[in-house]
This record gives sequence, structure tokens and C-alpha cells, in this order.
Amino acid sequence: MYYVLDFISLNYTALLILVGAAVILYANRSMHIRGTRLAGAILILVLILLLLNYLEYWTETYHHGVVWNYIKTSGIYCIYPLLPLLETFLVAKHSKTYSVLLIVPYILFCFFEIADLFGAGITYYFLKPHIFQAGFLRPLPILMSCFYLFVFTVESLQLIKNGRRFQSIIVLFFALTMLLTAFLEYENIVTNRLGEVIAFEMIVYTVYLVALDYNDTRAELHQKDIELEKSKLTLMLSQIKPHFINNSLLAIRELCYEDPERAAELIDHFSAYLRNNLSATDSGRLVPFTEELNAVREYIALEYADETKQFQVEYDLRFTDFMLPALSVEPLVENALKHGVDRYSPDARVRIVSYAAEGSVIIEIRDNGSGFEENAETFGKNSIGLKNTESRLKLMCSGTLTVAREDGWTVVTIRIPDERSNTTCIPLQ
Repeated sequence: MYYVLDFISLNYTALLILVGAAVILYANRSMHIRGTRLAGAILILVLILLLLNYLEYWTETYHHGVVWNYIKTSGIYCIYPLLPLLETFLVAKHSKTYSVLLIVPYILFCFFEIADLFGAGITYYFLKPHIFQAGFLRPLPILMSCFYLFVFTVESLQLIKNGRRFQSIIVLFFALTMLLTAFLEYENIVTNRLGEVIAFEMIVYTVYLVALDYNDTRAELHQKDIELEKSKLTLMLSQIKPHFINNSLLAIRELCYEDPERAAELIDHFSAYLRNNLSATDSGRLVPFTEELNAVREYIALEYADETKQFQVEYDLRFTDFMLPALSVEPLVENALKHGVDRYSPDARVRIVSYAAEGSVIIEIRDNGSGFEENAETFGKNSIGLKNTESRLKLMCSGTLTVAREDGWTVVTIRIPDERSNTTCIPLQ
């Protein structure tokens, strides 16, 4: 216990900085920031560096054997160049070939230090427990550290060249402080301060990563808002369907003379249809699937106003307790009727299926037509279009939309991620 208190007393400031950096990394772990694990590894190495530095004090104070000085010296010599090497990987992505070229010299250097651990005397050795002697390659550890510090500095200058000035300033600050600390320690002006410096740098860089991630998230959300507004505008404009409205009104007018009760019923359907469409375009809201089915039924009822149409609509609804963007299913049924099947054929069938499977809600709109062409009307700007529906599903529910031919059926499939049956979606603002 005394040794622990002794260690804390000698390294109190460095330990506080290490804990602070670790807390920042842990607090932002859910953000999945690139480089977090590498920064954590650097902090662990700094802690090991502090422990190794304490070994020297421990052996001198309590007169332990020379083996501990060998472990301390080889360990520190291996860690010093490794820290700037890891920071180089932290601040920039590299190709595998470049990474190998950087790592190979370090591996060879570690072989020398392992040999020194067993008394080879390549870079150092001890005559007595506390009498350090330089080996014939004594400058090698500092040269290795300077080499990786030089690479680190080049990386920062490359960032400036690529226009990433803010990050380059931080990286250049790291390089300069590490170079200065390494030089001062080599000249014995300061001792055992590199660990504190690197721990402080990890705090600075972690804060920078958090700020960068926050800025990227804001930009992504802003872009998503723009896309949602465009989708909402497209949806609103696409709902102005003069041809369909005109045909529905003409059919109702004919029935006013022949079957007033039927005409009144169609007027109710027409009113509900307009209300559903205009309400959806006004709010861009999420609706229960059952409400979307009502919109489908209103549309189909208006299609049946023309009694010469003989298509059949079938429902296989095994799961209905979920939310989805308004007007996600109705336009797909509309496409199936207008561009898929022959509405005047008694063999024409449209099937609406819903079920839950593998953590998702799945809605299928099937038709047994010959398949509609993915043209400007079905996929483009002149109607709601599959693209618009697909875009709103993706933006609002992380949903997907696919079209495929299966056994003579055209199948449009909506898949919405859903852990249970309560989909997490965002409405159009």
C-alpha cells in the first residue's frame, strides 16, 4: 500500500491528466469517434511509462536488484518512439504499405532492446545496479523517437497542404511539444515529463475529435433537414392530380343522375381522400399503418367509381401496430393500378401484405401485371414516385424500398427497422 501511495505522490499531476483524458473518452464512447480506441491505447502506454519511471526511483530508494533497471530502461526505450508512431496513425489514415514501412523499423529496434534486456549492451548496460553505461548504439533510442516525431511533423504539414488547417495546428502543436520535451529530457533539463505531455495532448485531441464529430453531426442533420423539406415540397406538389380529380368528379356527376345514393357515398370517399392527402402534405407526419390503409381504401373506392373496372384488391395484414410516413403505401398501390395491372380485367389483382420479421416491419404491394416501367412518372418528379417514397422512408424511418419480380408478380417491398413494433421515426419538420 505504501508503494502505491508513493507512486501517486510522485506522479499526481500526470495521473490526474490521464484520468481526465480517460473520462473524456469514456463520456463520448457512444459517439463512436474515429481514433478513440487508439487514443485509449496511448493513455495506457503513458500509464505504463509512469510505472516504469517509478521503477528507477523504487530500485534506488529500496535497493532492489539491477534486473528492475533493465526492465525499466528497455521498456521506456520501446515506448518513447511508439507514442509518436501511434499518434501518427491517430491523426491520419494510411495505406497498408505505408503503415508497414513505418512499423518495420520499430520492430527491429525492439529486437535490440530485448537483447539489451538480457545484457547485450547494444544501447545500454549497467555496471552496478545504478551505474548506467551507454552501449555502442546509445543514440539509437533518441534517433528512433526523432524519426517518428519527424514523420508526425510531416503529417501535420500535409494536413495544412490539404486544407485541414485547424487539425494541422493541433497536430503541429503535438509534434513541437513532444520534440521539445524529448530534447529537454535528453539534456537532463527536465525529467519524466513526456508522459504528462502526451496525456495532456490526448485531452486536447479528444476534445478536438468531439468538436469535429459534433460539427459533422450538425452538418449531417442540416443536410437531412434540407432533404426532408425537398421531399415534403415534392410530396405536396405531387398531390395536385388534376386528371384523377377530374375523372372522379365526372364519375360522381354521372351517378348523380343514375344513383344519387351511390354518388353521395363517392362524395364521402372523395372528401376523405382529399382530406388525407392534403393533411399529409401539410404536416409530413407519421401515421399509424391503419390510417394509411384507410387512405388506400378511399383511393380504391374512387377507382371503382368507374364500374367497368374489374381489378381485385386483396389484404393479408398480419401485423399492423406500427407507424410510417404518411402516403407511403397509397402511392405504391396507385402505381400498381395505373402502371402494373389492367384495371379493366377481372384477373387483375393487387395484394397488400404486412408482417414483422427479423427485427423489421415489412409491407409488400404485389400486383400480377406485366410490370410497370420505371419511368419519369413512376420513379420521377411528375408523381409521388417511388424515389420520393423511398427518400421519405429512408430519412424518416431508416426504411428501404425495393422493387422485384417474383413468380409473375411485381413486388414493391417496404422494410422499416423495428425492434418490436414501435418504429422510431422522425417527422418532416
